Amino acid sequence: MMALVASGSICVAKGQDQNRKRIGTFHDWQAYTLTTGDNKICYAISVPKKTSPKTIRRHGKTVRIQRGDIYVTVTHRPETETKNEVNVVVGYPFKKRSQAHYAIDGRRYTLFTMDDGAWAYDSKADNAIVRAMERGKNLVVTGTSSHGTTTKDTYSLIGFTAAHNAIDKACGVK
Repeated sequence: MMALVASGSICVAKGQDQNRKRIGTFHDWQAYTLTTGDNKICYAISVPKKTSPKTIRRHGKTVRIQRGDIYVTVTHRPETETKNEVNVVVGYPFKKRSQAHYAIDGRRYTLFTMDDGAWAYDSKADNAIVRAMERGKNLVVTGTSSHGTTTKDTYSLIGFTAAHNAIDKACGVK
């Protein structure tokens, strides 16, 4: 059985992650390339500075919320002409037929959800979100778990523009 590890918005078989190369760290963001065969993927990734809530009341008791990996990526896949694909992974399954929301310095964007991930509805929305991220200071992601708990994750956007420029250059995106 092959173990999988998260690599931005990509999951790769353990042992293949040696094809992942860090371009650099830019304050609160990191930039990577991932090569699989002839395909090159470039992405910027960050983890939240703050998550809430930490605990919830369940069956009359306070319990600590258990979540898996939590991160945001912006990905380029030149071989499919995909650029600026925005993805968030929240570390729990979203409530079915729910939406997640990005708020960047007060401007709100809606994303569709599936399993533990959320994406913009189209490339126009991806590009608008990335432009806002380049100008913004903070990104707040809210979503609702399959158990009905609303979470809020706060990311710093310090370094995002530099990380984004680095993945643009690495994948030849203009």
